[in-house]
Parts: sequence; C-alpha cells; structure tokens
Amino acid sequence: ILEKVAEIMSSQVDELTKLCASEGGKPWIDSQVEVHRAINGVKLAIEALGALEGKEVAMGHTASSANRMAYTFKEPIGVVAAISAFNHPFNLAVHQVIPAIAVGCPVVIKPATQTPMSAIRLVEILEEAGLPKGWAQAVVCDRTGGELLATSPKVSFLTFIGSGAVGWYLNSKVANGTRVALEHGGVAPVIVEPDADIDTMIPDLGKGGFYHAGQVCVSVQRVYVHESIVDEVSSKLSDYASKLVVGNQLDPKTEVGPLINNNEVNRVEEW
Repeated sequence: ILEKVAEIMSSQVDELTKLCASEGGKPWIDSQVEVHRAINGVKLAIEALGALEGKEVAMGHTASSANRMAYTFKEPIGVVAAISAFNHPFNLAVHQVIPAIAVGCPVVIKPATQTPMSAIRLVEILEEAGLPKGWAQAVVCDRTGGELLATSPKVSFLTFIGSGAVGWYLNSKVANGTRVALEHGGVAPVIVEPDADIDTMIPDLGKGGFYHAGQVCVSVQRVYVHESIVDEVSSKLSDYASKLVVGNQLDPKTEVGPLINNNEVNRVEEW
C-alpha cells in the first residue's frame, strides 16, 4: 500500500504542489520541495519497516531459566490521534499518518482549520492505494473537537505539532496510558562570529528568516552578530531582503508569499 502511495504522489507532484500552495500560502517553489519531502517520507517509512525487530533476553543464569528462551517483539500500539499544523500541511500529515499506517495503527488526523485539504487528500490517496476505508481518517474541527480527540480513552498515542502551550496542555489531559509526542516551535537564534564567511552566509541566513514568510518552527528569529561586523552583516542582509520577490504564491518566481491569515498580519504589525 505504501509503495502505491509513493507512486500516486509521484505522479501528482504539480497537483499536490498547487494544493499546498493554494491553501497555505507557501510559494510554489517551496511547496514543490514539500511534496518531494513527503514522497521521501513515505519511502523512508517503507525502508524502516525492514529494521523493526525484537530483542532476545538472556536466559540460563538461574536454575528456573535454564533451557528456556525469552524474547520481545513489537506490535501496533493502537489508535493514533494526530493534530497537525498549517505551515507544511501535506508533509506534516505524512510525517504523522504514514508511520502509524506502516506499523499497523489506525489513525485519525485533525489538520489545522486553515489548511485541511492536504490531509484530506492524503487520506484519499491512501484509500486509492488500497488502505481499507476508515483506517485513516481526517477530521476537520475546532480546538474543542481536537481536545476531545486527543483525550479520548480510545487513543493510545497522540502526535501533536503546534504551540507549546496547547501541546503541554493536551499532554496533561490525555487518558491514562496514552503516549505522547510533541513537536513545538523554537526561538531559532543565530550567532555570527568575526571569522564568518559573510557573503556565503547571507543567503542562508535570509532564506532561514524569510522562508514561508517566517512561519516555520525553525525560522531564524534572532541574529547575534559580533560588533566588529554588525554593520556589514546588517547592510548585506537588508540588501538581500530587499531583492526578494513577494507576491502570488502560485507564481513560480515568488519567494515570499502571504501570511496565513489577517490576525497574523496584525500581530506582525504590532512588532
């Protein structure tokens, strides 16, 4: 099934790129990279299946364990609940859903309400590839519905991508025995020393800050530059930023697209 999923996705790169760019605002060139990363994610899950193994437990150290064999093996943990984020709607859904399917767990994903279509499309592709209907489901709901999903006693594993405040809150509310994996944002500082190759660094620094209009968990947010080169770095970084192409995310020439919603625009303005 997963091999068929990768095949379907590979045949629909442009369609999936348009979907990601349209609903999330990420420029076409970066959305296309996201789709290729998602395809690679499926292939990695397939490769990882061959590495699943148990462990033999040493026996024979006591009279009661003589002539006995013991070993462990892994089995599906149960229903997986996945709560995803808006900034990489297709790739994040792949990262949360595909590993669960690979090891035999049914999964219910709640995509971000701003970008639900990518997760819905992933579920459709899984079913096209032969996954029984209902084994993977996408549920579009508000935070209240998301909390009900995450805290259900039927859920054995919660994978959450989003803010630290919400993630840790849900972690404190899950049912007894539910395992949790949280992926949060960061503050992403960069330190620039006097011996840095400034001309080589500036494009990477600029891309790190302006990729997807800064809406990435590892976006460059703070830059600490040695005082001896601060003027040069500031000037060159400003020059780099001034040349970025801002516009329609569906235009392959666009480097910086829109923010996800008006509230985010207002928040940036307040800075």
